[in-house]
Amino acid sequence: MKTDVVIVGAGPAGSIAAKTLAEKNINVLLIEKKKFPRDKPCGGGLPIRVIKRFPWIKNIGVIESYSYGGHVHSESLHYKAESPESKPVIAMVQRKKFDNMLVKTAVEKGAVFQDDKAVVDLKITSDRAELTLEDGSHIQTDLVIGADGVYSIVARKTGLFTKHEYICPCVVEEFPLDAETMDKLYTHKRFCHIHLKPYGLAGYGWVFPKKIILT
Repeated sequence: MKTDVVIVGAGPAGSIAAKTLAEKNINVLLIEKKKFPRDKPCGGGLPIRVIKRFPWIKNIGVIESYSYGGHVHSESLHYKAESPESKPVIAMVQRKKFDNMLVKTAVEKGAVFQDDKAVVDLKITSDRAELTLEDGSHIQTDLVIGADGVYSIVARKTGLFTKHEYICPCVVEEFPLDAETMDKLYTHKRFCHIHLKPYGLAGYGWVFPKKIILT
């Protein structure tokens, strides 16, 4: 198979890149190792600057609610800093739905999408790149875009990244709640909560309230 551009990874970066290239009549193949739609460990909060940069996101039915700020809690939970705003600062989405709709938007613009296809090797020559998939098939392309996340095979195979010095696990749970309970606990402005633990086994936790889903 031969195409102009191959994008590895169908998260938001990969899908938006595929959409942008397809709109310019460039033959683009978007490859994803997971079967779509799929879940992603993420709070699902988009900074408003993302919406300003890509305003069409407002029109694809993925924004659940807007958050007008939040509360940052100390490790002991005895202290907190509040940051209420008069305008929305975060657009809330569910990543499974959000990522899937971004892929559909890219396909509508002309991109080709193949999910459940893992890239296992990448070779770069002076005039092309060749990707080998898990099923043994090969794809030749003029350009490869690596949008395949923290374990990027594109970065590893091209020498852009070789070692993880810092990495941590992430556990996410989502709970459906009725709108009345959500309004009572998080107000209609859907304030977020962040819990910081900067020392020892460092990390942080979050509560991102959407319309009727708590992440």
